[in-house]
Amino acid sequence: MRAISRSSKYVSFFLILFVSIIASSMQYWKVTEYFDWVLYDIQMPLWQKEAPNDIAIIEIDEKSIAQLGRWPWSRQVHAQILDQLSLIKTGPIVFNVLFPEPSLDNNGEYSNSDIRLAQSINHNKKVILPLIGVLSDQNQVQELLPIPSFFQATQSIGHADLLLDSDGLLRRVFLYSGLNQARWPSLALAAYRANGFDNKIDSKKIDNNKNLYNNWIRDYSLLLPLVASPRNFNRYSYSDVFSGKIDPKQFENKVVFIGATAKGIATAYPTVLSKQHFLTGVEIQAYVYDALHHNNFIRELDSNLLLLITFVLTFLSLSLLALADWSKNQLYLIILIIALLVLSKSLVIWAQICLPLVSVILACVLYSIAISVLYSRNLHNMAELDNLTHLYNRYSFDYDLQLLWKNALDQTKSSQPKVISLLVLNFECVNNGQCQQELEQQLIAIANELQYQAKKRDHKTYRINNNELACLIVDNSNDSAQQFAQDIQTTLNANEVSSLVSISIAMASQTPNNQQGKRQLLQHANQALFQIKKQAKQQANKQNKPSVNNMTITHLKKDKDY
Repeated sequence: MRAISRSSKYVSFFLILFVSIIASSMQYWKVTEYFDWVLYDIQMPLWQKEAPNDIAIIEIDEKSIAQLGRWPWSRQVHAQILDQLSLIKTGPIVFNVLFPEPSLDNNGEYSNSDIRLAQSINHNKKVILPLIGVLSDQNQVQELLPIPSFFQATQSIGHADLLLDSDGLLRRVFLYSGLNQARWPSLALAAYRANGFDNKIDSKKIDNNKNLYNNWIRDYSLLLPLVASPRNFNRYSYSDVFSGKIDPKQFENKVVFIGATAKGIATAYPTVLSKQHFLTGVEIQAYVYDALHHNNFIRELDSNLLLLITFVLTFLSLSLLALADWSKNQLYLIILIIALLVLSKSLVIWAQICLPLVSVILACVLYSIAISVLYSRNLHNMAELDNLTHLYNRYSFDYDLQLLWKNALDQTKSSQPKVISLLVLNFECVNNGQCQQELEQQLIAIANELQYQAKKRDHKTYRINNNELACLIVDNSNDSAQQFAQDIQTTLNANEVSSLVSISIAMASQTPNNQQGKRQLLQHANQALFQIKKQAKQQANKQNKPSVNNMTITHLKKDKDY
């Protein structure tokens, strides 16, 4: 395993760098955004807390529609509600109902109900009214504000703009929105400030302002924390409050949100809680106010910072995988993914930070696959190569010889039959085997030279046993094999050979004519080698010095039957 790591360390480093860049690119282009939201949604149940007691929702529900009549109601009804709430000390009153046009009586004249409601708003001094951006008939966006009398009487104005994420769920809100400039605070933020709070809110600044329609600008986003089921809020039916069935003291020192929840008149938004309850605009504003008031919101990281964290976290994660045992790559990958998920969960719960990690996890999986392929290839190479000389081993030799023999047999019937030649180099200790270290050094040196010469001719070289190297040569005749053998002999004679090692060279050639002939090729090469080794020993005994022996070349005729 260590050998594989050493041979692949540079490949592994550049692979880590490349995959880290891919992870950052996926984060930049939001390739994994859908799965990041899935992971975020899974974590949301861990975030849920008790519903706040300082918020009350007066909902225009089905019961209220049944008792007070068809919507929209007379604005005197709303004025009466506000008058009742003015009798006690409440917090800000967020009236999440649009009043973009004056009301008219049956004669088409301006109704006194507008004056009545404007007086109630002015008397209460805590009412916050909404505005939204709408698209006109000329395909231009415009701000839909309350009528001037309400606008002047209200304490402040807040936007009710909400935007779904790419997967169709509502998770984030924008603290500011507006036409051409994000100048209007959200209803919840307006209520938060009206209640005397002005703490700095750590929200995400939108670097590239996203337009709605034409020039509707949103800025400073927060992830919506669904702290509890909306049914757990202090909720009261509008008709019950209007008829006096609810004691006004129930709203004392509470922030009051008034808005529609009845089907058909309220816009419902799908959220993480959609299986239980779609959230209406008034419920969402109550959630946002609670998040601001109790610092329960979840922050999104700046885009540039997120890219940097993604790159660094991916690089470190992949580096840990690279240092681990490659044979246990899948186990360490699982452990790493679990660690990343725990990190994401911990950041949400303890630091209230959303860190999308799916791109990092996906990068780790891609790296693991690449490493597994590299590992398998190294194992395959190890199975084929000799550890000492790095030539192909005996297993590869037998496989290649069988394959070459079969291919040559197929061409025997053609007009150009092939000749297979086997060149064998044998190494022996002169002093009865007491030179193992010198023999190995000689094997390595000659193997490098043999491989270098063979590669130039597109031949393959092998170590077929402890003390023998071999080369297989296929051509139309054995002329090229004889020339190659002579070149090898010339090269060896020119190099310094240890006096303790004797080197013998033998060659056999044959044109295949049956499947068993390849065994005879090996036998004949061994016979020739045996003869030349005898001559080499005699020469060494006479001169007391090893030499590179003359080669014996034997050619087996193609028509001979074995």
